Amino acid sequence: LTELAKLHEVIPQYENSKELYSFCEQGRELVQRQLDLERKDRERQQIEQQIATVVDSCKMKLNDKGSVDETRHCLAPAMELDPEHHLIIEMVHTATMHEEEKKFLAKQKEDEDQRAKRGNAHFKKAQDLRKNGELAKAEAEYEKYIETPYPKNYNNKESARRELAAVRQELKTKVSSLLEQCKSLGGKGHFRDAYIACDKASKENPANEQAKQSKGEMLGEL
Repeated sequence: LTELAKLHEVIPQYENSKELYSFCEQGRELVQRQLDLERKDRERQQIEQQIATVVDSCKMKLNDKGSVDETRHCLAPAMELDPEHHLIIEMVHTATMHEEEKKFLAKQKEDEDQRAKRGNAHFKKAQDLRKNGELAKAEAEYEKYIETPYPKNYNNKESARRELAAVRQELKTKVSSLLEQCKSLGGKGHFRDAYIACDKASKENPANEQAKQSKGEMLGEL
């Protein structure tokens, strides 16, 4: 091209010099495009290597335990080069999944702890009813507590089963004693006192049909 330019300074057109000049121009453009492609390819490979180095360093540093913000902060140099690079997107996505999993597990643990606390409170309620002498209500609460699947309450459940058996026995003994008093007093004609005894037995265990029946009989006698 330089030689042809010199030629054209002397002779503007010599045989096929114009066509040759155009051909050389095209050749130079092709060479330049090829050089540009090679340069871009070298730059791309260099960027790929830089990104891969940053990603590998972050993986070793965070060990898949970093939050999304920590991961983005660590990957900042690579994101400046190519924020949409697949290695960056993959690592951020992994951090997002781990963060969501941690939140889910934390929420799950919190819910489990709350249900365990409710279970402990339920067990104490049944015990308090027993202490207050409300045996029928205590029996119902013990049964309800045992049937409810509270977490972290295995030991309490075992204690509740034993205490429930004791409550049932206490209730049975107490109601039987009151019914005996009711019958004995009724047999002696003390219907008012007999009615009171049967009424107490019925209140102790509202589900006891014998107590209801005896109470009705003493009321009829009165």
